[in-house]
Amino acid sequence: MTSPAVIAGLTLLPSASASTLYWDINGTGTGATNGTTASGAWDSSTTNWSTDSTGASATQIWGGAGNVADFSAGTNATGTSTVTVTGTQALDGVTFEEGAVKITGGTLDFGAIAGSITNARTSGANTMAGVITGTAGLTVNDGTGSSLVLSGANTYSGVTTINGG
Repeated sequence: MTSPAVIAGLTLLPSASASTLYWDINGTGTGATNGTTASGAWDSSTTNWSTDSTGASATQIWGGAGNVADFSAGTNATGTSTVTVTGTQALDGVTFEEGAVKITGGTLDFGAIAGSITNARTSGANTMAGVITGTAGLTVNDGTGSSLVLSGANTYSGVTTINGG
């Protein structure tokens, strides 16, 4: 017989790797948008996230901690987009791939894991203007020729590591 303490302990173990959810405001249409910009709301009820990197699958609400937010599905969101965060959204990381994305409002909470922000673009700037919280530090991986602006009243603690840029 397995003791309840062992079962409870097993359910508290973190996952080995985070899942990626792709920003996708056009539902099952290919790519992240029907145009070149993909502005929208990041909250607990709007279905702007896809598990499909091409954006051709059904969308869902944000999955919370254990997930990395990737901007964006497909390759067509090449313009300037504003993503407005409402409330506090738990996550493991953020990746910027296409377009110039500005994340405003709300709080992005990395919790007790070392948060990661990856700017994979080769030119232009992305901005995180909301609050970043967490207790285990932050690693920023910045692409050559691009920039990442952290302009919010951030309250995370721990070591900040900047790679590239």
